Amino acid sequence: MRYRSLKNCKGSAAVFMLTIIPIFFLLGFTFALSGFYIQLKSRVRKTCIEDSIQIQRNIILSEKELFALNALSTTLRVQLIAEHAELALQIYAENPIGIAKANYQINSIRLQQQNLDRLQKGMIRAAEVQARLATESMLGRIRSHFVEMGLFWKFYITITESVQLWQSPEIAVRPDIDETAPNYELKQDYKSKQQLVLFWQHYFRTNNQAQKLLESDARTEMTCGAGPSKKGEKWSVEIKGDKF
Repeated sequence: MRYRSLKNCKGSAAVFMLTIIPIFFLLGFTFALSGFYIQLKSRVRKTCIEDSIQIQRNIILSEKELFALNALSTTLRVQLIAEHAELALQIYAENPIGIAKANYQINSIRLQQQNLDRLQKGMIRAAEVQARLATESMLGRIRSHFVEMGLFWKFYITITESVQLWQSPEIAVRPDIDETAPNYELKQDYKSKQQLVLFWQHYFRTNNQAQKLLESDARTEMTCGAGPSKKGEKWSVEIKGDKF
């Protein structure tokens, strides 16, 4: 009888272990899966925000340098008006030497304006290229997070992700007049035009062939980015985020 009782106890312990082990495994897998999601989300958010802020800073710096040329643009514009008035005066006075001198000055100013115009447009194009390359680099780093995490978890879950650039940052400036070497200023809607907005969709589903104890699927969405703000002469960068 004692032997039978001992045997029954061992049998009950074995049944208990067979019951409790899957539960512990299930809990452990659930915590690990939650940790995976939190870690991935944190990586994406950190890269998106840090890179978006730096992209905005670079654009703002380029805009400041462009606006700093407005003083030269204005000076050349005023000088050109003055020389045209001088030319009209010399023509009225029928002074060939004065006419020749005024024309020379006009042509010299126009050449300076053309050079300045090329510099201004070159600065805008360079800022656009820099912003585009920096944005592509940011997207590449974010996608690398999915690859790294996906390789580690591919035995347990199937991961589907989508990273979309909802809005590329624009160099939000405009000329004040449609002429050579104008003054440049911010567009009225520069905040919306210049901001960077990234949209991330993430979906993971339990790989049933690899993991029979837990069947689960989840989907999440996140938007992030950054945009500019200017109050007087002071610039700042605002973090954009709707869902995290």
